[in-house]
Amino acid sequence: MIYGNSLFLANVEHMRKQRGEKVGEVENAVEVSTGYFARLSKNPNTLPGAEVLIKLALHFDISIDALLLYNLSAMSEEEEMIAKYIGKLRDGTAHGIINWKVENELLSARKLQLISAFPHKGDVFTNGATYISNLSDGSCVKIIPISGVDFAEERFGGFELMVKEANAVSWFPICATDLVSDMLKMDLKNLYMIIMSRRSQFSMDEGAKNYMLRFLAQDNGSQETV
Repeated sequence: MIYGNSLFLANVEHMRKQRGEKVGEVENAVEVSTGYFARLSKNPNTLPGAEVLIKLALHFDISIDALLLYNLSAMSEEEEMIAKYIGKLRDGTAHGIINWKVENELLSARKLQLISAFPHKGDVFTNGATYISNLSDGSCVKIIPISGVDFAEERFGGFELMVKEANAVSWFPICATDLVSDMLKMDLKNLYMIIMSRRSQFSMDEGAKNYMLRFLAQDNGSQETV
C-alpha cells in the first residue's frame, strides 16, 4: 500500500499557520533546502525522510504519527489543548523531569469495577497499575488503564486521564479513550507506555552503589584471596 503525502503537507501547513511562520522559516528550522515542501507536493507518493520527520515533530512539538496519519486541522480547540497537555507530560516523563509513582497496582485474575467520572456507555474496569504524578504547577495528574465493552475494539487499549489541585479531594476528568479522536487515543497509550518504561528501569540504592564503586576502585593486586 502506497501512502501519499497530501495529509502530511496539509498538517505542516496547518501547524505553520498556527505558529505564524513562513514556509521558509520552517524549512530553515528543520534544515531542508528552499522549496522542499513545494517539491514534495509535486511528487504525491514521496514521503519525507526520517530525519526531516523527527525535526518537524520536535519543531512543532507533536508526534510523528500525528503528522503522518491524522488530520490536525479537523481537531477542535479543546482537542488541541489536550494533545499539547499530554505531549508535555510525555516529554517531561521521557526526560526524567516528571516522575510518577504507582497509586495502586491491581494485577490479578479479577478486574476491579470503577466508579468513573466519564460518561462511558457501559461498566468500566481496571486491572493494571494506576500512575500518579505531582506536577510543578501544584496539580496532580493520574492515568488509569481501563477496560470494558466500550474498549473491546480499541487498538490502543483504554485509559482515563484526570487532574486535581494538590490538596483537593475531587478529580476533574480530562479525557478517556472511548471519548476522543484516534490521535488522542494513541497519545494516551504512548504516555502510559513511557511511564511504564521509565518506572521499569532498575535503580540502585546509593549506599550499595558507593560500596561497589569503592571495591571496584581497589587495585587488583591489593585484594586478598581466601
